[in-house]
Amino acid sequence: MLWDQWLFPFPAEGTAAVLISLFLSPLKDLLQRRAHTLSGRGVIPVAGELPLAFVASFLANQLVCTAIDYGTGIVANRSFELWDYQDMPYNFQGQVCLQNSLFYTAVATACTWWLFPTAEHGIAKAGETTIEGAFVGLGSLFVFLELLYHVVPRDVGGFVRAPRQPAGAREDAGKA
Repeated sequence: MLWDQWLFPFPAEGTAAVLISLFLSPLKDLLQRRAHTLSGRGVIPVAGELPLAFVASFLANQLVCTAIDYGTGIVANRSFELWDYQDMPYNFQGQVCLQNSLFYTAVATACTWWLFPTAEHGIAKAGETTIEGAFVGLGSLFVFLELLYHVVPRDVGGFVRAPRQPAGAREDAGKA
């Protein structure tokens, strides 16, 4: 099954981080500039700039995160049947539900308003050698874990990854 892989969740979270970095963080910056422009024109009070930009960013994040979750569910659940939210309140076609949508939105909003600006500030202060070293170190760690996944036997350390057996293989083994 798909969940048997050690590194399964990391590609999904990595993709989400890239999408947040490429689309939602710049959108947050645009919304902040627009709110500042509106307050400069007297359309909204200056004290309302940040809350307006934050709420607009939160709603945009919710739209994007829910669309990604729904699209992933439609594609992935067709073959792997990873989740089914039909028993959850406020679900849509069993692919998305309000609870998870709000959670993903809160995480994306925290990333766009706190994590990425903090990381950008730290990266701006770090030297080029430090950044390259971190990149090589993290890349090497990922390659090491991937190699470990393919080299280590399936039952090491009490962690059993059941091998895939063709249909009917168990029945044939009992007859022999």
